[in-house]
Amino acid sequence: MDIETTRATVHKLVDKVRQSAMADAMGWGLDHQDLILFVGIRSRQRKDRSFLLRVSFDDLPRRAPSYVFVNPSTKQHDDAGWPPNVRHGRAPPGICTPGTRECCEHYHVNDPQYQWRYTDDALLCTLLEIQKMVEKGVGT
Repeated sequence: MDIETTRATVHKLVDKVRQSAMADAMGWGLDHQDLILFVGIRSRQRKDRSFLLRVSFDDLPRRAPSYVFVNPSTKQHDDAGWPPNVRHGRAPPGICTPGTRECCEHYHVNDPQYQWRYTDDALLCTLLEIQKMVEKGVGT
């Protein structure tokens, strides 16, 4: 897929999340920059705990987006930027839930249950799963 079509696809996915009631209910802060989306995620029970998720859409829709937590100040990879009990693996670190590149291509590479399937709800569904993981990891 050419880069302009990829950009249009990403824009459509981000707009769908931005317009959803879930984004407002969860308090997600969305910062869309070309093929990267930064999502501010915080625990609804522990509002003092917030994290920054970086979603990279290079090679969409052929490959799933990459989802990693980063340092909120520098927006760079940082082990301390990860919520408790969410990070899976070390090389590469990632989030093991359907819809993430790390899950589809590294942790469950030959498992048909975790094959990447692009849909218009892919970003929203994956963000909801990650929100659940953050809630569970941070606790009450």
